[in-house]
Amino acid sequence: MTQITVRKVDEELAEKIRESAKAANRSLNDEVLRLLKLHYGDEPTDEPIRRNDLHKYRKGWVEDPEFDAVMEELSTVHPDDDQ
Repeated sequence: MTQITVRKVDEELAEKIRESAKAANRSLNDEVLRLLKLHYGDEPTDEPIRRNDLHKYRKGWVEDPEFDAVMEELSTVHPDDDQ
């Protein structure tokens, strides 16, 4: 197997990788290999892809009759309004 040395890793990134490894009870080397395989490898992973967006807040469509009523009122043109 080949060895790769990575230099100039900033402390913030290194700490994130250390925390991820510790949380999963893996060595730092195993965690870096997992991340590389996740990005470049063909092997499927049982871990979800970490997202940096609002995906975790998405709950789906929720019916809200009160909101619909307000929107209906706002979309009505009243005869007293100047145009």
